[in-house]
Amino acid sequence: MMKNINFLRRYSWKKATIIILLLFVFIPQNYSHSASIQELNQQISEQKRVIEELNNQQKQYQNKIKQKQQESLSLQNEIYILNSEIASTKLGIETTRLQVENINLEMKAINLEIDKKENEIEINKKRVRSALQSLHEEEQKNDTLKILLLNNNLSDFFDEINKLKSIESNLNKKLSNLADLKDWLQNKNENLAKSKSKLETLQKKLEKEEYKLQETQSVKLVFLSNSENNEQKFQKLLAELKAEQQEASNIITQYENQARSLLLGEKGERLKNTGNFTWPVPSKYITSYFHDPDYPFRRIFEHPGIDIRASQGTPLKASSSGYVGVTRDNGYGYSYILLVHGNGLSTVYGHVSKIKVKKGDFVLQGDIIGLSGGMPGTKGAGRLTTGPHLHFEIRSNGVPVNPLIYLSK
Repeated sequence: MMKNINFLRRYSWKKATIIILLLFVFIPQNYSHSASIQELNQQISEQKRVIEELNNQQKQYQNKIKQKQQESLSLQNEIYILNSEIASTKLGIETTRLQVENINLEMKAINLEIDKKENEIEINKKRVRSALQSLHEEEQKNDTLKILLLNNNLSDFFDEINKLKSIESNLNKKLSNLADLKDWLQNKNENLAKSKSKLETLQKKLEKEEYKLQETQSVKLVFLSNSENNEQKFQKLLAELKAEQQEASNIITQYENQARSLLLGEKGERLKNTGNFTWPVPSKYITSYFHDPDYPFRRIFEHPGIDIRASQGTPLKASSSGYVGVTRDNGYGYSYILLVHGNGLSTVYGHVSKIKVKKGDFVLQGDIIGLSGGMPGTKGAGRLTTGPHLHFEIRSNGVPVNPLIYLSK
């Protein structure tokens, strides 16, 4: 009997707890029911099948490219590789677009599921309110003393107690159902957030793939136009391009050594506190990385720096304070600037359309030293360029290193 009496005394605390828990039930916004969840899932499944087929086709192209890259460097092979890369990239673009569309369909399906669960939540909320009302009414008309006085025997008394227990049990079930729905909604909203994040990643990937397609098409045009689709002229072009690259590297090394020998005295003191590097242009969008395996001219030489997307004529800022070791204006050929810093480090800025410093100048970090270029056929661009950008190098004791090791995040 005492157990049942204690049961009654707990009602006020239990009701308060139930009401507090109900406040935490999350109700999302409504969404359109334009398509059924089943139809959306069928579309998603079909598109996943198409995506898998496209991925297989892309792998076939990649295998062919690897095979051709093992062969000698000839115009025919190079054009075959470029054509395969163009076809592979187009497949990649189509695959990514389908993945973007699939993510949007999945998000729509999740929203429809959430909308469906809203109705269940509203129904369960009404049921909980009804159960709470019943519990409140029973509490108003019954307490332990009243039950004892109004019932003629213990059997009737325990019937009343059991009735209250039944109401509490029913209420707990409904509350548990609401809690489960809340957990379900939380999980679905987390999935929705992940899908949105994945969508952003895919959209960035799509942008990179479209840029790569344009770049590969431009490389093909460079080779065909400069060699006039002639193998002999192509081999001559390769020799010239390798020589130009080696000459630029030799000049940079030579002038850096000269600059350091002149900086052993008083001038060198100004370089002691240099060495931290900032991005030379506002953009941090890299189109080719250091020793990038996908660098379009890698079959000619390794990429000694990073290419940063920059509109034609973007101001170039000194990445760190230092002395101008050399500037080279090669007309419509490859033009560049060398800055010498402390701790054996130096920076190179390539495809410069306009140079605003001269050899021996001391520049502070952030000073404008020139303007970017890279647009084919413009001043400072040179022959090995597919679009406006900055070629940026960091060298340690004259040897190119990965600039991302030094650049600020």
